[in-house]
Amino acid sequence: MATIRRRGKRFQAIVRRGQHSQSKTFSSKSDAEHWSKKLELEIERSEAMLPNSADGVYFNELIDSYAKRCRQSKRGVGRTKSYNLRRLHNYFEYFPAQLTKHQLLEFANIRLASGVKPPTLLMDFNLIRAIAKHAIDYLDLGLDLRPFSAVQATLLADGHIGRPNERDRRPTDEELGSLFSDFSNNQRNNIPMTAIAQLSLATSMRLSEICKLEWRDFDEGSKEIIIRQRKSPTRPTDHKIPLIKNDSYDSLSIILNQRQRTGNQARVFPFNAKSISTNFARTCKKLGIMGLKFHDLRHHAISRMFENGLQIQHVRLMSGHSDLKQLSRYTNTTPADVMKHLAKQKNSI
Repeated sequence: MATIRRRGKRFQAIVRRGQHSQSKTFSSKSDAEHWSKKLELEIERSEAMLPNSADGVYFNELIDSYAKRCRQSKRGVGRTKSYNLRRLHNYFEYFPAQLTKHQLLEFANIRLASGVKPPTLLMDFNLIRAIAKHAIDYLDLGLDLRPFSAVQATLLADGHIGRPNERDRRPTDEELGSLFSDFSNNQRNNIPMTAIAQLSLATSMRLSEICKLEWRDFDEGSKEIIIRQRKSPTRPTDHKIPLIKNDSYDSLSIILNQRQRTGNQARVFPFNAKSISTNFARTCKKLGIMGLKFHDLRHHAISRMFENGLQIQHVRLMSGHSDLKQLSRYTNTTPADVMKHLAKQKNSI
């Protein structure tokens, strides 16, 4: 037990435990008692190898520590995550490390009032919880995660957070034909939009993967390419895929044709991914093609691989998915596709 004794008009708190002895003087007895109880708890936690108290620590300090760890990891910090961390830092700048249910609900209400959708708010709370977990696991702070779980359960029950709806948008042959025609006729655009789009349709590569592809990653003899640091649930890894033909889109021919254009540069497609995405969206708007994104070409490519008879292990190799659940989100097959497949089988007999 701590000793509190009066020294003139002030109060001295003395804490002795084993070899540990510490004292401090305060102007009020209640402050002395509060300090001694806090110090005793910290000593007990240290002796029991329990996490340290988070008193006096601000949540923005946890964000800084988490961001530093992410930057030093192999996965790094993407543009979206970096933006979200800065936004959370600005909001929680003077909040204590141990956030309460009231504080978390207030944050949620402000975000909802700004018009964010359930998937965006879920992403926010997943990131806030990841920061708190970092404080527990890496900083050894004694944070309580129960407020996070309680608030997320409330928001989920009210429909304020949730996962995004799975996209089932696939381009039609007519839409693709219109896009390729417009790309080819646009003399002011030096980006080979048709080649880039068709490479995605042939291989299911993401736009970012296409733009990072280098000539050193291309093996003409084995007709293979290496996708460096490909996206993965655990950590990015180098991933080798064959240059196949999917429908009429021949990935090997596309790469060889591109060599004549940029063979003297390091990258196969030395263009900015954001510029390509903007160009694609602008052309879709011009042609009246609604709701189509460049990433939908990847969805379409994976679906066509299945429809053309590739086995699931082959499609997984091409797409880079680690499990069937993830892969199923990109397999957009309609009832009409099933009927066409059955009719095709019947005609082949």
